[in-house]
Order: sequence, then structure tokens, then C-alpha cells
Amino acid sequence: MWMRCGDLLTDKANDQLAVADTQLTTFFAGRDFGEDILGSLESDVQIVGKVPNFADVLPQPTIKLPAFAMEFRMKNPKETQPELRRVFQAFVGFLTITGSMNGQPQLDLGMEKEGEAQLVTATFVPKHDQRESREAPIQFNFSPTLAFSGERVVLSSSTLLARELLGLDSSVKGQDGNASHSNTVANLDATTLQKILLINKPQLVANNMLEKGHSKEAAEGEISLLLDLVGFCRQASLNLDVNDTQLTFAARIDVNLPKELDHE
Repeated sequence: MWMRCGDLLTDKANDQLAVADTQLTTFFAGRDFGEDILGSLESDVQIVGKVPNFADVLPQPTIKLPAFAMEFRMKNPKETQPELRRVFQAFVGFLTITGSMNGQPQLDLGMEKEGEAQLVTATFVPKHDQRESREAPIQFNFSPTLAFSGERVVLSSSTLLARELLGLDSSVKGQDGNASHSNTVANLDATTLQKILLINKPQLVANNMLEKGHSKEAAEGEISLLLDLVGFCRQASLNLDVNDTQLTFAARIDVNLPKELDHE
């Protein structure tokens, strides 16, 4: 799609992608982003999101965001892995320099190796008076990580999620555990979304009071209603299946019915 964007998108979008392609080529040390970078990966991609766990983590950010990751497979790991590792390290260095210029927390680069798995990690360094804080800046949701295991490569917002996807911590399964022959599959666990909103309920109430001028009671009532509406949905899934003769799109929404209706 990237290589054939001229036939798929508008002229304005193509102009913007041309600029992006030039910048990405520079960022990847002269290697063409479409042919050399995307071309070094298989067509499969898995995108995962998960509720954050800050139970034993300090400092904790005031606003807690879900962890997310993308997983790919490399066609030639021996050639692609060192290149991606160097680019990730350069990107962390760039973020550290620009963050320093703007008074933002600095990133500390690290390496982990466990069996055939290798992780390049980056963690934000708190100021001395923030090490035990439970109201840290939003950046402390993230510990950007690039992880490798065999042909698999994971780019994650969280070191913990990257470890789980590689099977180093058993919680989230990678592609091997969720094989599918569909072209595109999307699953949303509404319970997970509700948990994320519930974690941030105090901030949602405060924002509601500031933006709408509501009293605390009214704001709490409105946010509670939102949580109830989200809780009404159990799971949503989308499936796009493509073969030589047809394209099939299926959507499904599972809801949580009240007990009296569920029995009926």
C-alpha cells in the first residue's frame, strides 16, 4: 500500500506521504522506507492494547494510559534486527535531547537478554523528589521497548507488555497463540476499556467539572453513567476475510444483559 499510494490516495495525501517518506529515509540512514524497511517485514501485523498495572511501580503517573504494542515478523532477522536496533537507539537519543531542551524527563537506555529474546529498553528517569510520587507526569506511562525473538519483533510502549508478548511473562499471547487466516481481525474487550476509565475516574471527574462547570456530584453522576454504558458492552469484534472470489466483512457485539432478561 505504501509503494502504491499514488494510485490509492488523493494528491494532497500523496504530497504529505512524499514528505514523510523523505524524512523516514533520512531517519533510517538513507534506506528507503517502503522497499528496504517495510519490505524487510512480513505482511502480518498484530496490534495489542492492555490495562496498565502500576501496583508495584513508582513513580506512578496521575493519568494512567493503556499499554500498547505492534508485533511483526522479519524476513531476514540477521540483517533486519541490527538495523532496527540502531534506529531505535537513535530515536531514544533524539527524544532524550529534545526532551532535555524542553525540560522533560530524560530516558535511560538499557539492554536485556533472556534465552534467544533480546530487549532494548528505555525508561524515564524521575527527578529526585518524584521517585515515590503517585502524581508523576504522563510520560511515566511509557517505557518504550524494542524486542526480538527469532523472526519476531515487538515495538511496545511498555517493557512489561513486550516481555509478555514474547512469552517471558505469561499473560498476553503473541501471534503464535492467536493464529488467524483472516486478512484483518480487531477485538475490543469492553471490560478492559471500562477498567482503564475506572482507573482514571478522579481525573475524568475533575476534567468534567472544569470543562462543563458541573458540581462534583453532577460530574461523578455523568462519569458513572459513561462507565455503565461502556459496561453494557461485553466485547466487540470485526473480521475482514479476503480470498480470490469475495470479500467478507463481519461485525459482532456482545452485550451484558440484566439477569432477568438473560434468563428469558
